[in-house]
Amino acid sequence: LISALKIVKEESDLDFSCNLIGTGVQDNYDLKAYIEKQQLQDQIVLEQPKYDLLPWYLSLDLYVLASSYWEGFPNALLEAASLGVPCIATDIGSAKLIVGERYCVKKSDERLLASKIIEVLGNYSCAINEAQSRRSELLANYSVERILRAYLYFWTTADRLRSSK
Repeated sequence: LISALKIVKEESDLDFSCNLIGTGVQDNYDLKAYIEKQQLQDQIVLEQPKYDLLPWYLSLDLYVLASSYWEGFPNALLEAASLGVPCIATDIGSAKLIVGERYCVKKSDERLLASKIIEVLGNYSCAINEAQSRRSELLANYSVERILRAYLYFWTTADRLRSSK
């Protein structure tokens, strides 16, 4: 993400800030040094985990999940997208199911990630419209009720099959 943001800074006139949130990021001296080396210390804020996420999600213009590791089903990405926040993600785990093909990039492609960030922030009204359409689809497919029904079906079927042996 940091390499992509360096490209955004160099190749666009976007005025942006990025909050990196996670356990220990504020104390990660290697991360701080890398941010400074990329001359992004004025754009990147390091924060501890948030526990009241709703106001934070609602304040975002864009949510980026730029994980280079395996993510089974990225809940934070689903939470942001289900609130209608435009989202971009690297192609890990089930991210493509959440953001769709257009906003899913290969995890090692900083240039494509940068171009998607510029595209979303540069044409924000279009990105908001697409995010709202995506939101409707996500709420239909991943509602608490639907997930609970699927979960209960799985366990009652598993229990029935186990009992029949």
